[in-house]
Amino acid sequence: MSKTMMKVETNEAYKPAPRSPGEIAEAASELDDKVWCNRQRLLIQRGKVKKGDPRVVAIEDQYGPENIYGNDFKWGMLCGKLSAIRWVMGSEWDDLDA
Repeated sequence: MSKTMMKVETNEAYKPAPRSPGEIAEAASELDDKVWCNRQRLLIQRGKVKKGDPRVVAIEDQYGPENIYGNDFKWGMLCGKLSAIRWVMGSEWDDLDA
């Protein structure tokens, strides 16, 4: 092993159980809602969609605006999580079309 490489030790005892298909589908649905809601907010800000969409209001009520909207980092996390879950479900990477 070269001097610049570190040996990474793993804990073989720690093996998390895979998520059930139902848990994955539930998380995908939540992330779909949050990403869609963020996109709607941007369209509203740009004047392309009118404010007051009942679906936006329902999603905000369900999850809370503080759990949907945020800074660029939070937006990137939402998109990354959705991309990963969709990949596990059979989509291609970066498939974020809603």
